[in-house]
Amino acid sequence: MEIGQEVKKYPYALNEGARRKRLTGRVVWIHPAGRFYVVEFRLPGGTFCESFRD
Repeated sequence: MEIGQEVKKYPYALNEGARRKRLTGRVVWIHPAGRFYVVEFRLPGGTFCESFRD
């Protein structure tokens, strides 16, 4: 995992039950110990960030 890398994830913020969509986002921050990372998603209405653990 590197900053700037594109990833495809299912954002929890947009979880609509069975209508979940996998979105492409960009890694913008990684925890120093590698515990989680933050992905920025850009949508027509604006951008949002969400953290993930893998």
